[in-house]
Amino acid sequence: MPQLDVSTYSSQLFWLFVCFSIMYLYVAMVTVPRIEALLELRWQNVEGNQLRAQEFKKDIEGLRQEYEQTLQDARGRASESTLSTLQTISLDAAHRKKDITDEVLSRIKTAESNIDDQKQAAKLELKQAAHEMTHTIVERLLRNKCADPIVGNAIDKALHARGL
Repeated sequence: MPQLDVSTYSSQLFWLFVCFSIMYLYVAMVTVPRIEALLELRWQNVEGNQLRAQEFKKDIEGLRQEYEQTLQDARGRASESTLSTLQTISLDAAHRKKDITDEVLSRIKTAESNIDDQKQAAKLELKQAAHEMTHTIVERLLRNKCADPIVGNAIDKALHARGL
């Protein structure tokens, strides 16, 4: 076998050294810098993505806080609006109740006034009817005319005694 021949060792070692040196230089000068550049680019890309992810997280957290604040403000405004509406409704109901109460009281006063007027008219008619009937009865019983003031005073006393 020619590889084991000692006389060829020097040339084999020479070519081994030359080929290995060329391959080493090629790998060291071309391939490794390219791989380093790719790894560096990849690392920068990953770092950049991580930085952007952190920025996005901060933005999302800020937006979430803003959303929560907006939601809380909206709830507060809704609560205030509800309270305002309830107060308005309560005031409106109170005004309507007062108006209805005033209207009812006014009608009651009017009805009481009408009743009092009708009582007075009924008393007057009763008094006139009592005068006429008493006058007629006295004239028929006595067959003469009686004095109106005497009969009127007697009727007034009797009606007064009965509370009319």
